[in-house]
This record gives sequence, structure tokens and C-alpha cells, in this order.
Amino acid sequence: YAYLQTGQDEKAKALTAKMAGIGAHILAMPGMDDMKTGGHFFDNELRAVTAMELRDWQAAAEVQEAPGSEPYNVFTVWWAQGTAAGHLHDAKLAASALVGFDKALEAMKTSPYAAYIDGMQVQRNEILAWQAFAEDRPGDAEVFMGTAADQQDKMGQAEVDIPAREMLGDLLAMEKKPVEALAEYRVALKLSPNRLNGLLGAGAAAEAAGQVDTAKAFYRAAAVQTHSAAASGRPDLKRAVALAAG
Repeated sequence: YAYLQTGQDEKAKALTAKMAGIGAHILAMPGMDDMKTGGHFFDNELRAVTAMELRDWQAAAEVQEAPGSEPYNVFTVWWAQGTAAGHLHDAKLAASALVGFDKALEAMKTSPYAAYIDGMQVQRNEILAWQAFAEDRPGDAEVFMGTAADQQDKMGQAEVDIPAREMLGDLLAMEKKPVEALAEYRVALKLSPNRLNGLLGAGAAAEAAGQVDTAKAFYRAAAVQTHSAAASGRPDLKRAVALAAG
């Protein structure tokens, strides 16, 4: 997560690639009954989240579950695919992602992790939002994503979650509503300060709204945080750095 927030893309990818081997080691260790299947979960999660954080939507759409994964440990794969479906405007992918996510939820009910089901409704509503957007139902998309954001506000988010309110900003920006998007990004950044995609999203929304100075302020923060994108190949980040310097 730290690598992703500071624009160290290749280090993040390299660490993610190691997770499969670490998971296999955990599975083979004696006395690890409570964490025995954790490797599969983290392998799936890291590959899904890395693609999403890098905004590589094609990669996110193609994330597959790690071999041998328990049915309840694959929900992040479907979450990534569902989110990618919205960005790629792929209604068929969105529908299949929702089916897969619901199967994972059902499996979780009889797993040792049943207590986490309520929290996963946030991600389910996000998938529903992206499905609605992919199906050209923007009003429904906003309702589902707004519900996800409100749920997360009440429950709290884990340390390295992708904020639902940041996703709401993404959705509104894609709907050509930059002022509304900027407002959501600002809230997300208060809850998750200096998140790189939050800064880039807020900058882009401000720019689209004609708020040039505000956009540059967000872009400058992203540039400082990533050492002017020195270790990143992300086009959106490099563009932000260039505009911040202009």
C-alpha cells in the first residue's frame, strides 16, 4: 500500500507477485490453523487491489482467483472485476462479477469469517453501482454508490481500503459532474489523507470544473508524495506532475 501511494509501481507489483509463494508457505506450516487459508485470501486481495489502485482496468478485469482458493476467499477478485466493468463499460462482466461475489458471500456464511459479511455489503453495493453505470442507468449507479459510501462512513474502513466515497467521486466524474465529484473527493481525502488516487481524482475534477488553482494544489501534493512520479509509469500521474509544474 505504501508503495502504491508513493508511486513506486514496480515495487508494489513485485511484492504482490511474492504473495502466492508466501501463501503456500503459510498453508504448509504446522500450528497455523487460524491463518492456514490466509495466504489465498491475501494473494487474491493484493492482485485485485494492485490493479485497481494502479487504475489498470483491463488487468483488474482479468484478475483470477489463486489456485486452490477457498470459495469464501475470492470475493476481492469479483470486486475488482465488477469495478473494472464499470470503468470499461462492460455490462456482461459486471453481471458475472456480481454472481461470483454473491457466491463468495454465500460460502462465507458457513466459514470462520461469517462475521465479516455485513461489511462486505459495501463492496456489493459498489459492484451494483458499476453494473448500473455499465448498463447506462446513472441514477441507479449514484444511489448504489452513495449507499456504499454511507455504509462505510458508519462502519469505518480498514487501513488500506479503497474508500467508497472516492469511488463515488470517480463515478460522478465519469458522469461529467465534476463539481459534485470534487465534493466527494474532498470528503474522502479528509477520511484518508493524501491517498494518491484521491488527490489525482480531486485534481482532475477541479480541472474539469474550471478551478485551475485548486487542481494544481491537488496535483502538487501528488507530485510531492511521488517524488514527481520518479518511479511511476502512470500517465495520469505524469500528467498531473507536469501540470503542477506549469
